[in-house]
Amino acid sequence: EFFLFKDVVALMLDTSGIALHKRGYRPMAGVAPLRETLAASIALTARPKEDILFWDPFCGSGTIAIEAAMIATRRAPGLGREFAGQNFACIPERAWTDAATEAQDLIIRDSKFEAWASDIDEDMLDVTYENATRAGVEEYLNIFHADARKIKREERKGTVVCNPPYGERMMEEDEVRALYRDMGKTFAELYPWHVYIITSYPEFERSFGRVADKTHRLYNGMLPCTLYEYFRDPAEAKKPYFEQRKPAFDKNKPFRKDEQKPYHKEGGKPHFEGKKKFDRDAKKPDFKKK
Repeated sequence: EFFLFKDVVALMLDTSGIALHKRGYRPMAGVAPLRETLAASIALTARPKEDILFWDPFCGSGTIAIEAAMIATRRAPGLGREFAGQNFACIPERAWTDAATEAQDLIIRDSKFEAWASDIDEDMLDVTYENATRAGVEEYLNIFHADARKIKREERKGTVVCNPPYGERMMEEDEVRALYRDMGKTFAELYPWHVYIITSYPEFERSFGRVADKTHRLYNGMLPCTLYEYFRDPAEAKKPYFEQRKPAFDKNKPFRKDEQKPYHKEGGKPHFEGKKKFDRDAKKPDFKKK
């Protein structure tokens, strides 16, 4: 690509070729896949560790679980792909081989990290295994068939990270609403595990039945999404949804003195007490130039 500006030409050479978000391990994906880079960001937010089980119950093609395993084992994301710059005569071949060797040396090969990748669609589990094999992390994934609405917590530390259907390319809105309602009941039983759910569905918290403890605004391609975090005890959020998500200002609620501290002294006495009050009928000074 090139640009002309005031008789100066700027020439850009694409050394990547295929877009960098494509790692090279996923030639096949599901109906509504996450970009590998977005999946990596979500996995990083969940902080994958060796002593904590990482579970994606909507694994699809396995992208989130694979990215988590790559992060936990320090496997460079570009090891499984080629770059356009490898065919450039101006870049020595040794530069690429040295970089690949350095990245291989950084991999943790004796990691105890474990990720579970499950899905209700058994056909996708074969795709998950093939992708994990190409990524070189199949030994860290336990891939199996399961309904996310019926999963149960194991007696160990764990984190659930998932990308359920949004109603955009999979399921109708009524089906998505029912799915989130069932997820809310099931996932409440997973505490003290942490739960991370990404979706673009605007009424997710209402359907799920709980207000998130923390949210992150993200984009899946051009689609705005929200990552919802749940880490507090659900027993503390047993109130109905509308009581949890109270408005910041209620125009029908009368003000109390303790809500007007910026305008009152202690004891409820106004700041202007003892000072000369504004007299509306007083003669105004004349500011006209003489």
